Amino acid sequence: MARRLSRWKFQGLIRTRKILRALPEQIRGEMVQELTAVGAYGERLMKGAAPDGKTGALRNAITFKLSARQLVLRVGIIGKRLARSVFYARILEFGRKAQVVMAKRRSTGRQYALRVSAIPASRYDFIFGAPRNATKERAIASLRAAYTRGLKAVSARASDE
Repeated sequence: MARRLSRWKFQGLIRTRKILRALPEQIRGEMVQELTAVGAYGERLMKGAAPDGKTGALRNAITFKLSARQLVLRVGIIGKRLARSVFYARILEFGRKAQVVMAKRRSTGRQYALRVSAIPASRYDFIFGAPRNATKERAIASLRAAYTRGLKAVSARASDE
């Protein structure tokens, strides 16, 4: 099954999600700030790697969304309507075989054969390739740092009391 182009998110085990839900508000706040920074970084990276087009619609479609309550970050083309409007992003990302398609003229209604050239899957790499991996690595490092800072602050406050 092909990967979804509209979004990707960091997923963990059920136990990890329970731990994240039980975090104190101070640590949650720091993690939300870190995830926001990572989301902006990932968005910049993906927009920079996206191919130039005539309208720039593909670059404008790339965005990030953060659910602060669940600590879930989504970066990419988010939303069904937006994904449909830039449907060709999937073709550019995953490639296309060379083929002959039947096209139809709007004015006369006549059909004709049109040769479509191949697009290799490795030509464009703007959502699932290197930008995604770099964003994941940065997110893991920054969340780990935020978690340890928060734990130190909580333990220092607990030892003072």
